Amino acid sequence: MQTNPIKRANRSARSSGAVGRFPLCYRALRSLMSPCTTAEILDFGAGPAAAHTKTLMEDGYRATAYDFGDNVTSEIDADALSRSYEVVVASNVLNVQEPELLPVTLNQLYDAVKPAGCLVWNYPASPRYGGLTTKEMLQRVMSMGFISASLVGGTRNAPVYLCWKF
Repeated sequence: MQTNPIKRANRSARSSGAVGRFPLCYRALRSLMSPCTTAEILDFGAGPAAAHTKTLMEDGYRATAYDFGDNVTSEIDADALSRSYEVVVASNVLNVQEPELLPVTLNQLYDAVKPAGCLVWNYPASPRYGGLTTKEMLQRVMSMGFISASLVGGTRNAPVYLCWKF
C-alpha cells in the first residue's frame, strides 16, 4: 500500500525530532549560543503562530519571526527580510520547498545572513518535495556562498547544519 508522501514526511520528521515542541534546529541553536546573547536571530519559516520564535524570546534571545503565503499572521514580521541577522534558523523549511521555489528560498536565506553570520538548518531524510538527498541539499546550500558547514546536531535521519558566511 502506498503512503501519502506528505504524511510520510511528517511522520519521519516527527520521529526524528525535526518538528515538534523542541525541534532539533532549536536544540542545536541553544547549545551553540548562550541566552541573552546580543545576536539577532531570524526564525525563517516560523509558522503562523511563531511558537519557536516566542520560545526563543522567552529564553532571552532577540528573535524575529518570518514566514510567507498562508502562514502570514500578525505574529509574522512581513518586513523581516529587509534586514539581515547574525543567525538565521530554517527548521523544517528546505524540505518543504517545491523545486521551483527552492532557489528563491536559498537566496532569501543567504541574503538574510549578515557577513560573519550563520545559517542553522535541517533537512529530514524524507523531504516533502524535490527529492534531493541530504548531501545534495548541503551542496546546494554551500553553492550559495557559505564558506563552511558543520554538522552540529540532529540525528542521522534529520541532521542539523551550521553554515558560516563571510
